[in-house]
Amino acid sequence: EAEPGNPRALTFLGMVYHGNNESALAAASYEAALSGGATDPQTPYLLGLIYEEWGRSPAAAENLKLAGARQSDYAPAHYHLGRVLLDAVQLDEAVESLRRSIELAPDDADMHAALGRALRQAGHMDEAAATLRRALQIDPQHTAAHQLLGLTLQEQGSAEAAEHLQHRLARGPEEEHGERP
Repeated sequence: EAEPGNPRALTFLGMVYHGNNESALAAASYEAALSGGATDPQTPYLLGLIYEEWGRSPAAAENLKLAGARQSDYAPAHYHLGRVLLDAVQLDEAVESLRRSIELAPDDADMHAALGRALRQAGHMDEAAATLRRALQIDPQHTAAHQLLGLTLQEQGSAEAAEHLQHRLARGPEEEHGERP
């Protein structure tokens, strides 16, 4: 049991719970740490991830924004915030957050695929296609990037779309990886 007034100990306890798939106990520990004055970026980031997993978008976004404000160069905080905002259909904010994540981690295919998805949903098809192509340069087997690029090109009337959709179909139901379409 962590000391009630020790935010660092409460965060560590939350990490132990989190690592043991006890997300409710982890969230309670992170919340107590924040209430107790935790000023690190990790505590709100981890709490934001749990809220994202639970589908609590406003609480996830609030904590991920706090984590990003506390450590502006932490790409995963910007990436997960972008995903939460995308799911909440706050497209401009999602694109901004995902662009920031890519500035910080330019070789992450998942971040590029998520930005491509956001740009596609915002109607910026040319930029979405270019971003998804970049994801595939980084990881040629990125399933979601292939699928999203295929759909984007199909909407643009491109013959190249069939190739990406064929690639996706040829992979079958095997292990999925990467950003969801």
